[in-house]
Amino acid sequence: MVTGYRRRPEARTGERSQYNDPAIEPTGIAVGAEGRIVVTGGAITRLGESCVHDSFAPVGVGAGFVARFTGDGAPDLGFGDMGLMGGRALSENPLGAETISEPIVGPGGVITYRSNSAYPCEPRQSRLGIGQLTPAGQPRSIIGHDGALTGPYAALAGLPDGSVVALAEPGRLGRESFRAEVIRIAPDGKPDRAFGVGGRALLTLGPSLFTHLDSLAIDRRGDILVGGTSYQKKESAAVLLELSARGRWEKDFGPHGRVVTKTPDLPDTGPSTLFFDSRGRLVTLHLHSNNGRAGLVVARYRLRDRN
Repeated sequence: MVTGYRRRPEARTGERSQYNDPAIEPTGIAVGAEGRIVVTGGAITRLGESCVHDSFAPVGVGAGFVARFTGDGAPDLGFGDMGLMGGRALSENPLGAETISEPIVGPGGVITYRSNSAYPCEPRQSRLGIGQLTPAGQPRSIIGHDGALTGPYAALAGLPDGSVVALAEPGRLGRESFRAEVIRIAPDGKPDRAFGVGGRALLTLGPSLFTHLDSLAIDRRGDILVGGTSYQKKESAAVLLELSARGRWEKDFGPHGRVVTKTPDLPDTGPSTLFFDSRGRLVTLHLHSNNGRAGLVVARYRLRDRN
């Protein structure tokens, strides 16, 4: 158990003082060097406009945060402001993220994170994307623009050398082919030009408004597995694709370069998760919904020798 950060902002009404703790949503955890623990999330910090048509009710506006703790669970005072970056205002992180998730700690202590929630009323200040922090908890300005890459990134995965692989899924119309992009960021924060074309690899599937790729896993050789949900001819299915460590789409991985496992009742907005178990077998998790009841679909794949 780690000690929590608690803020008690004071608001005075007449002669009375009211104290309220913000609603805090933790989203991810990672362990780096010396057993230091990194936690990401978001905290509701103020009320703002809803930005929804014909809606006038105020909404809670969050601020993404990254916290680091020592191995014994105390705030790491050498990180950020008393162990914390963000959590007070949108402007405290380069992306203006309402919520931060998927922390990856590199071998030198660099932290990569993903903005998975943006405040729609401030599209220029609050955006989706990827950010990095130095080991001291400051924005690592060498990546992207002032420490952040903007874009609709859906998943992150780290490599032992400190490189980071990210999956982006641009918006599209239903009649357009589905396209997703995988990028690899080198340890120096710049695109890895040895990967794909200029550091990017493109994946293209057939037209479908409800097809999504939203998960990544990297095997021991550095090959990249990409997972998600596919909807074709009104049937839902779990889908897997593979990229080589150099960013080449492996077209001999399943029929037509993909493995499709038909699974009824996968929700069109449900996320997927990929990971390798202790024996190197790939495990996938998908949400499942049927007649108002929700659960998980877990599948395990025996892939070719990946040692």
